Amino acid sequence: MSKQTLLYICLALIAYSLAKQHHQPARVDTVWFVYQSEDMSLPPYVVGSFARLNEQGVEVRAIDADTHDGNDQNDIIALDAANQFGLPAMVLMSRSSVSRTVSFPGSVEQILAEVN
Repeated sequence: MSKQTLLYICLALIAYSLAKQHHQPARVDTVWFVYQSEDMSLPPYVVGSFARLNEQGVEVRAIDADTHDGNDQNDIIALDAANQFGLPAMVLMSRSSVSRTVSFPGSVEQILAEVN
């Protein structure tokens, strides 16, 4: 077997092993509940999820899109994601990046399931 063939086989094996690795998605570290106060107030189950999320090490933010001015870059990112998705929206972020945006789930358990 030639050195060149051996090199190609090694490169193919390396590429295959890299492709097979499952990259764990980054853990959600902040949950934003974005809503419009003229349309609704935060449902009690959403407010009830705050302590449970904090216990898991997840920061929680609830912002009213009607009055919030976007104090920092993460505010702006969350507001943009929620507005593009449609309000009300739950924006899940990891390391200042949007992981996903979903409609408000219907219970504390569903919120926790979305985060985990």
